[in-house]
Amino acid sequence: MVVSDHISQELQDGIKAGQGQWHKNPHSLLDLLQKHAFEMNLDSLRLIANIAQISPIQIWAAYEDWLKRQDQEVLKICDNLTCLAKGAVETRKFFKKNCPKGLEIQWIQCLGGCASGPCVQYRGKLLTQMSLKKVQELIQEETQIP
Repeated sequence: MVVSDHISQELQDGIKAGQGQWHKNPHSLLDLLQKHAFEMNLDSLRLIANIAQISPIQIWAAYEDWLKRQDQEVLKICDNLTCLAKGAVETRKFFKKNCPKGLEIQWIQCLGGCASGPCVQYRGKLLTQMSLKKVQELIQEETQIP
């Protein structure tokens, strides 16, 4: 099986139509991939880079930057039992009822900082030992959302 069989013909055609231009604006290529609900990971981005005729390193760097832009106003809160046991229950209860306008709250199964929980992630940065008060202060400081 050819690896490109995993990519729809419509998406392949869109990528090929931009050949020669993607290296100037790889973010547009990533936007195209998102539009097609394409699962982006290291292997798939290598394949896309090959089809688009750009460097895999260039598309990966653009992908990392693109991810940061996607997370600008998203607060990810760990919903794992370990973090919940360490105090995230209070944070969970508060934000289930009080989601600030202009901020998206996402409940994540695990953010990977179990030993130092409760954990949140904001603008790509993992923050540990985050009580409800600390999360509220973070939101006020970073977003000016009361």
